[in-house]
Amino acid sequence: MTTKTHRPYYFVARDQRQNFATPIFYLGWIDHAMYCAPICLDLPLDMKFGDFVTNCLPQYYGQHPDFAAINWSQVHFW
Repeated sequence: MTTKTHRPYYFVARDQRQNFATPIFYLGWIDHAMYCAPICLDLPLDMKFGDFVTNCLPQYYGQHPDFAAINWSQVHFW
């Protein structure tokens, strides 16, 4: 993440890409009262979207009563 500082930045940031096995994926349900904050996932780089939908999303959002009714072909991602 790029930042702008008011003074010189004299140390190396520890959250650089090379310090992680894979990029961190932030997932959130925008403007939803049941899920107040995004979650961070360390997903494999070769994971297909279909695998993500069937293997990951139910684990984190499956308890929502409307989750089973989601039409994934109509979902918008930001």
